[in-house]
Amino acid sequence: MKRTIAIAIMVALILAQSTIAGAYTYDSRTNVAAGANFTALASKTDLSFDIKNISDNASAAPQELTWTANIGDDWTKSSQYVEAKYELNEVGWGIQIYTDNMETVLSPATAAYTGDPTTNIAQQPNGLVGQSNTLVTCPLALLVTKDVIATPGTNLVLPNEVEVGTPGQVGHLIYFDNGYAADSKVWFWLKDISSTYWKVDTNGDGIADAGEIKKTFNNEAGYPGSDDYATIVNTKGIATGYQTAGVTLRDYDLGTKDGNDDYTVRIYLAAKFTEAREKDNYVTGTLSLELFHQ
Repeated sequence: MKRTIAIAIMVALILAQSTIAGAYTYDSRTNVAAGANFTALASKTDLSFDIKNISDNASAAPQELTWTANIGDDWTKSSQYVEAKYELNEVGWGIQIYTDNMETVLSPATAAYTGDPTTNIAQQPNGLVGQSNTLVTCPLALLVTKDVIATPGTNLVLPNEVEVGTPGQVGHLIYFDNGYAADSKVWFWLKDISSTYWKVDTNGDGIADAGEIKKTFNNEAGYPGSDDYATIVNTKGIATGYQTAGVTLRDYDLGTKDGNDDYTVRIYLAAKFTEAREKDNYVTGTLSLELFHQ
C-alpha cells in the first residue's frame, strides 16, 4: 500500500510505506516535479536534498537542474548538482534514484514518454523527454561522490562510453570508464523505472520479441537495492559505477558525516544531446530518490 501526497503545483511530496518482495519498506520517497527541467521538493526528515549551483555551491533559486545545449551536442553537464542528506537508522538500508517518464508529469503540461519499451527494445524512456515529440529522449548519466568537486567544469570530465557486444543483440553493453578522482568514481546510467533490456533470444531469430524483453530496473527482482545502477548508496558504500563490464564498484565511504550523524552525498548529472534530433525542450518531472530498508 502506498500513500501519495501532492503539494501545490510545482512541488510534490510522495511518501510511500509498503512491504514488498524481500520484506523491504520504503521510508521516504522524494520526487522532483517538472517545471522547466527539474524542481526539488520537500521530504521527510530522514531524506532530504538541496539543488546547488556548480558555479558557487550555493542553493539554486529556483530549485532546478538545468542544461544549456544545442542539437548535436554530446554529453553536457548540468549547471547544478544534487546534495542529498540522509540518516542511518535501519538495517539493510539504501537509497535508489530513477525517473518515471511513462507517468504524466506535473505543470506545465508535458506529455509522458509515449513509447512502449516492453515490445520495442529501441523505445526506452530513460533521460529527458521531448515536450513536443514525446518519443525523443536524451539519456542521463550521474556520478555520486561525498565530495564537492572543485571547479567541476575541468575536474569533472564528461562521460566516456565504452561499448561491448553488438548493438541490437543480446549482451550488448555500454558503460563508462572515466570520472572523478583518477577514475575511482565514474559515471553510470540514470535508469527509468520502466527500463527494459533484451535478456535472451529464446527462439534464436535475432529479433527482440516482446516476450524476450524484460524489465531491467531492480533486475526483475522487484525489490529496491537489487539494482546497482539505481542504488546510489547503501550499506556497501557510495556507488562509483562500472569501470569494466560486469564489475560493480563501490566506495566504502558512506558520505560526509556531520555533527548530527547525518551523511551527505553529491550527485552530478550529464545529458547526451546527440540524441536530441529535434529542437525542443527536454524535461522530466519524475526524478526520484528513495530511502528504503529491510
